[in-house]
Amino acid sequence: MDMTRPFMDHGGNVREYRERWGGDPEDLADFSANINPLGPPESVRSAMRAALEEVHRYPDPRQEGFRRQVAERWGMSPDAVIVGNGAAELIFLLMFAWRPRRILALAPSFSEYEDAALAAGAEIHRIPLRPERGFVPDVGVLMDALGTGVDLLVLANPNNPTGVLWDSASLERVLDEAEEAGVRVLLDEAFLDFCSDEQIRSQIPRVGRRPGLFVLRSMTKFYSIPGVRLGYGAASPDVIRRMEGLRPPWSVNGVALAAGTAALQDEAFAVWSRRWVIEQRRRMVGAFGQLGFSVTDSKANFLLAWREDFDIGRAWPRLARRGVFVRDCRTFVGLDQRYFRVAVRPERDQERLFAGLRTDWPGK
Repeated sequence: MDMTRPFMDHGGNVREYRERWGGDPEDLADFSANINPLGPPESVRSAMRAALEEVHRYPDPRQEGFRRQVAERWGMSPDAVIVGNGAAELIFLLMFAWRPRRILALAPSFSEYEDAALAAGAEIHRIPLRPERGFVPDVGVLMDALGTGVDLLVLANPNNPTGVLWDSASLERVLDEAEEAGVRVLLDEAFLDFCSDEQIRSQIPRVGRRPGLFVLRSMTKFYSIPGVRLGYGAASPDVIRRMEGLRPPWSVNGVALAAGTAALQDEAFAVWSRRWVIEQRRRMVGAFGQLGFSVTDSKANFLLAWREDFDIGRAWPRLARRGVFVRDCRTFVGLDQRYFRVAVRPERDQERLFAGLRTDWPGK
C-alpha cells in the first residue's frame, strides 16, 4: 500500500471501506462524509416509502411542486429556481451555461467546482487560504484578484473542508465588487443549513437584484439523503432557462422529490439537528485540543484538524482497522499529510476516533 497517495477522492465510500478493511457496515464509524447522522427524519423516510408506490409513473419533468415549495420558502418566483440530481449536477450545468474563460477559486475547497470548470474549458486561478489566518479569506487579496481577467468567482459559505463561515459584511463587499467588475459568482451554501441563522445569511433572496449570482443548496447533507441525490439553485430566470436547456428530461427522480418536499416541511428536525451539531462539535473541538490538534472555527457539521507531527498516511490505515474512517485531505489543494477532516458524529463514534488517535498521537 502506497502511504504517500491519498486513500480516497471523496468520503463516504462505505462499500470500498467494507471490501478493503472488512467489518460490519452498520458498525463503521464513518467520519469521512459530511452527512447529518440524525437523519433521514421519519417524515422523509415515510415520504420516500409512499413515493415507491408511484415508481411505475414518470416523475414531474420540471419538478413544479418542489420548485414552488422552494420559491415560497424564500419568497421568490419559481422561475428563479432550478432543481437538480444533487448539487453536483447543478455545478456542471452552470459551468456549461456560463462557459467561463477563467475562474477565481479559493483553496482548499470542494473539488467539483474546478472539475466542472475544467470540463467546460476554463482556466483556474486560485487564492490560497492560510492556516495562520484560520483559513479565513483575505478580502483585500480577493477583491484585487477580481481585476485580473477572471469572469467567474466561486465561493462556499461555509467552506468545505474548513467549515469557516463568511462574515456577512465581508461577503456583501465581495459580491458588490464582483458585480462592479462584471464577474459572475457561484455561491455554494450546501452546508448553511447547519447554521441557526441561515435564513438571514443566505444570499438566495438577493438573486433578484444580482443577475450575475447563482446560489447553490444541497438537500443531501442536512437531511441525510445522499443516495437519492437532490439539490437546488437560485438565480435569474434567464440563467435558469439556459441551465434547463442543457440537461435531459426527468433527471430528478420521484423519490428524491418526495423526500425534498417532506424535508422542507420538517422544521422540528431542522431545529433539533442544529442544536445537536453545535453541542457535539463543541465536544469534539475539546477532545482534539486535549490531543494537541488544531481545528478550524467551523460552523458546519465537520472540522478540519491538523497537527505538525501528524501523518495521515500512517494514521488512516490504523484507524481503518478499527472501523474508523476519516477524510484524507491530501486531495485538497494546499493541504498535506498533516490535515484530515471529520464529520460531527455521535459520542460513541467519537470515542472510537479519539481512542485510535490517542494511541499514536497522545496529547502534548
